Amino acid sequence: MKRSLILVLSIFFALTSTTAPLVSAAGPQTPSCGNYKVTKNEVIVGVEFPKGSYQINAFGISCTKVMGSKGLFAQFLKLKDKDPLPKPWRYLADAIGAPKFSSGPGVGFRVQLIIPTPTPTPTAQYTMAKVRANNTSASCWTVINGNVYNLTLWIDAHPGGPSIIRGLCGVDGTSNFNSQHQNQSNPAQRLSGYLLGPLTN
Repeated sequence: MKRSLILVLSIFFALTSTTAPLVSAAGPQTPSCGNYKVTKNEVIVGVEFPKGSYQINAFGISCTKVMGSKGLFAQFLKLKDKDPLPKPWRYLADAIGAPKFSSGPGVGFRVQLIIPTPTPTPTAQYTMAKVRANNTSASCWTVINGNVYNLTLWIDAHPGGPSIIRGLCGVDGTSNFNSQHQNQSNPAQRLSGYLLGPLTN
């Protein structure tokens, strides 16, 4: 009886350990092939791939077939936005984790955005036309030594009186400013809080 129980338990444990489902993480299960830089926003089969660096993990296919300028990912990026992938490849929209491309069971690659490329913030352009347009006490811009200043709040605070600053509104005031303040050590320092930016052409 004891031997029968041991035999039944041994068979039970052997069967349950081999038939139990394997639990795996959703992320890539293979080493990375490396990174691929996408230089502009792209679309593959209607899926957006913003510009940036992508880590690629291949499974059941060599990294050399996926990576590089002639690799599968580069070929897919060259397709028009809604063109289908070349057969037998397909995009697995329901894949867990990173976007996944597959050509059959156990063969394909994942593409994971790791470093998005930031879109540069446009810097303000201060042209002489904009300076000329701000030529009143309500909005007083001037140019001094190649920089544009908004002196609107300085008009009434100027020690020499508001009329001197009003005369600089909408014009290049460099010569007036320099001649008025030629004996001062650093007159532009007082204006630093009013600086908008450099004058552009």
